[in-house]
Parts: sequence; structure tokens; C-alpha cells
Amino acid sequence: MAEEGADILVAHMGLTTKGTIRAKTALTLDDSVKRVQEICNAGKSVNPNIMVICHGGPIAMPEDAAYVLERTE
Repeated sequence: MAEEGADILVAHMGLTTKGTIRAKTALTLDDSVKRVQEICNAGKSVNPNIMVICHGGPIAMPEDAAYVLERTE
């Protein structure tokens, strides 16, 4: 996506395990940290100014997002 000119990437970690969806399986927050960082690294290798956001899977609540954001660059 970055190579095609995207200026924002959404690192989607799958169906949320909380809220109305309540998926039965999901990555752990620590697994999500690794995947979000990999997506961020890939995007920034093409466009250093690309914005990366994340959600889904175990990232369902503000504190979940904070956990991931505090552990990624």
C-alpha cells in the first residue's frame, strides 16, 4: 500500500474479542505489538512520513491501544 502512495496504514489485528463482535480467538496484545511494529517498519521503509494506526483483535479498549502504542515506534 505504501508503494502505491498510501499516506496511512491501518494495522488490523482481526475481529475484536470485546464489544458486540466478541470473537472467540485473537492474538495476544504482545503478538499485536510485534505485528503492528512489522507493518509500521514496512510502511516507513517506503514512506518515512506514513501514519500507522491499529485496531481489532485484542485492541478493543483505549487501554489496549495504549499498551500497543507504548511498545511500538
